[in-house]
Amino acid sequence: MIEEQLDSYSPEDQRLLAAASVEGTEFSAAAVAAGVQAGVAEVESGCAALARLGQLVQARGIEEWPDGTVAGRYGFRHAVYQQVVYDRLPVGLRIQLHRLIGEQEEVAYGGRAGEQAAKLAMHFDQGRDYARAALYRRHAAERALQRYAYYQAMDHLTRGLEVLKSLPATPENVQHTLELQALLGMVLSVTKGFAAPEAAQAYARARALCQHVGDTPYLFPALWGLWVHSLVRAALHTALDLAEELMRMARSQLAPTSHLKRAYNVMGVTLFALGEFVSAREHFEQSLALAEIEQRSPLDFFYGQDAAAVSLTYLSCVLWSLGYPDRALRQSEEALVAARALCHPHSLALVLHFTTWVHQLRRELPVMQERIAELVALASQEGFAYWAAQGTMWRGWSLSAQGEHAPGIAQMLQALSARRATGASPYRASHFALLAWAHGKAGQVDDGLCVVAEALASADSTGDRAYVAELHRLKGGLLLQQRPANPSQAEGCFQQALAIARGQRAKSWELRAAVSLSRLWQQQRKVPAAYKMLAEVYGWFTEGFDTADLKEAKALLKMLSSGGTGHRASRGVAHMAH
Repeated sequence: MIEEQLDSYSPEDQRLLAAASVEGTEFSAAAVAAGVQAGVAEVESGCAALARLGQLVQARGIEEWPDGTVAGRYGFRHAVYQQVVYDRLPVGLRIQLHRLIGEQEEVAYGGRAGEQAAKLAMHFDQGRDYARAALYRRHAAERALQRYAYYQAMDHLTRGLEVLKSLPATPENVQHTLELQALLGMVLSVTKGFAAPEAAQAYARARALCQHVGDTPYLFPALWGLWVHSLVRAALHTALDLAEELMRMARSQLAPTSHLKRAYNVMGVTLFALGEFVSAREHFEQSLALAEIEQRSPLDFFYGQDAAAVSLTYLSCVLWSLGYPDRALRQSEEALVAARALCHPHSLALVLHFTTWVHQLRRELPVMQERIAELVALASQEGFAYWAAQGTMWRGWSLSAQGEHAPGIAQMLQALSARRATGASPYRASHFALLAWAHGKAGQVDDGLCVVAEALASADSTGDRAYVAELHRLKGGLLLQQRPANPSQAEGCFQQALAIARGQRAKSWELRAAVSLSRLWQQQRKVPAAYKMLAEVYGWFTEGFDTADLKEAKALLKMLSSGGTGHRASRGVAHMAH
């Protein structure tokens, strides 16, 4: 029916409609004029006449281009009309019209051509002007990222790289390919997860191109992407090598301050995973000091997360580990305020994860649940696969903490599978510590011990030592839940947890281990030794006295100081209190 209508139009009107269909369902008479290579006034008259017929097109107001061109705006009455007209165009004419219209709009928009990047990319792509198509694909991707439209950006970047393959490897085209690969690595990390193989391939390709190009600012983001990929896959030895390489680059004379800020951040995260809390704290504080004096860099766009937000939120977990639970909370809250002010969804997801972690460490379940709900909703809304898995892990743990052990453990196991699907290592000590604790609370001692054994073996091979002291403590508690209990082995686990925590200067982990060992000695009537050891650890603290760990330690000290053993706790259950 539509084709019969079209055939009834004059050749001149069909030419106008053909050019209009190339522009889209809505079009400016000025764009049509470029396509038919006629004056704007003449085309305007023809478009107005077509609109008056009311069959295929209708008037949609006025459009003004930055170069001062003013023309009527029109639209097809239905997208099907535009598609039928477009499909009738011979391939050669279609290519010619796209190129003519694209060139005219590029000139008309001049310095503001980036505002029409998606449209110009489409015109030059369809017009077989692939060099300009690739340029505008990048601009379109950046504009999509400004709106956090990651999947739209991925489409532009992927198409841009495809068209560049058809072009000769000139220095300019290699540079365009490098920029697109670096951006694609970031987008894939955000959408599919930091450890996604596709993201690593994009970053590796960008790194190789950097070596081909020579001195380029894109080498640093490419190495950063490979570092975060190694970190999340628990390849910590590789991550440390890359962190050291980034630090060397950042400390070179020509490197911008933004590189040094991020290098300190990278090294801090790596050291935290390795359990070197004191050094990690120093690096995060250096990064934050630079963030206060250094303006945001254009290259920040290539990381997908704010360096200051990362440093703040990691620092909160470091401070808790070192025995400063109140400072950890303040740092965590500051990070959340900063992340909300950024209006950057991916940075907010990261901060929500770590603030959840801090509340879990402080044993503040109600607030933790609020953060979990927000993290799960945000990850679902934005399509963040990695953070969705993290949210599921926390939600499962919170269910177990409320006594809903079966659904809680099921969700935690689901989260580990989801992490594995993103390419991330499921063998992170922190996750397995959460799962082992849940098994212990559910009375599933053998399952808990298997999880701990697997986590400790993984920690030995990867160097993931941030939770090793806690894993030994949990193992001791599980051994006391066995039938029959094994107090001798349990005591060895608690002693090992103490030794590791002391070596790391991790006073909060040391306090937990001391409480568990003191309870065991209390049951064994070694009250003076238990009191002396626990009092020394408790006496170190200067803050956090309203937190559950310190309240628990204080209550136990009071009981020990009376010389009594109190009631005998059910085997191991008290040691699994957290």
